[in-house]
Amino acid sequence: MIAIVYALAPVFAFSFAFVFMAEIVHEHGTIVSTIYTYGISAGLFLIFKGKDAINLIISTRKHSKSMLLIGSTTFFNTCLAYVVLQNTSAIFYVVVFFGSFSTITKMLGKLLGKNSPLNLFDIGVFVLAILTGIAVLPETDLTMFVWMTATLVASLSGAYYLFVSEPLHNLYGYSALDIAAIRFLPTIVICFGASWIMGINIQIPLESWITFFVVAVIGSILPLYLLQKSLEISGTIFTSMFLPLIPPISLIAGHLRDPNDLLGQHLFIVTPLSLGMVIAAFVKWKTTTPR
Repeated sequence: MIAIVYALAPVFAFSFAFVFMAEIVHEHGTIVSTIYTYGISAGLFLIFKGKDAINLIISTRKHSKSMLLIGSTTFFNTCLAYVVLQNTSAIFYVVVFFGSFSTITKMLGKLLGKNSPLNLFDIGVFVLAILTGIAVLPETDLTMFVWMTATLVASLSGAYYLFVSEPLHNLYGYSALDIAAIRFLPTIVICFGASWIMGINIQIPLESWITFFVVAVIGSILPLYLLQKSLEISGTIFTSMFLPLIPPISLIAGHLRDPNDLLGQHLFIVTPLSLGMVIAAFVKWKTTTPR
């Protein structure tokens, strides 16, 4: 029961996070949004670590390969997510990313030699997630395939991150707070460099600082810490099973923030897919996981 609670916690946190993240990306752009949300998040996580923060950063040299993979997957996942959110609707990204995430995680798990059963149902769900993403778009054209590909690559990057970070918990004793504190640092450095090369002005007014602080807490610190805690307690496969619930919850969260006349139509399209994926994944997990 405790594993289910930990697996569901990041689902609700991410559902509300995407509503706020989509708003700031549209207003400030990908690079500026990444620098401030991740900068504030990393700073707060390191503050939470207190005097152990320096020792934590030094310790990462012992696992430099894993840390490099965590940093690079975080960078690709973040940038692709923000670019897609900036150019399409948030619900499109959420539906395709989380609708395909469980299947992509299982595919990648099989490639990595993990115990992650995959069958035709998973492939069907993957295809259905893509079709559902197309259905919720207000209009479709050739650029839709670009954003679809970017979202699927972001999903693959996110799935790989789960597998890379799990051994750091299980084998080396890193806590959820440890991983959360260090995973953003490479992305921040890269985005700072990109802003300098591209001549992007990253200065923002005081009211925007307040907005970014709130978004960092609600949209980054809380959901990512809960995700990391779920990985630590529940494991990669079990955690990924519940992520398809994010699209319908995100729709409701978005409606609460900004009422949408299409809520009923979108929920009618998305909810059966999400619930079906979770139920089927849970049943398969129960029948194939050794006790």
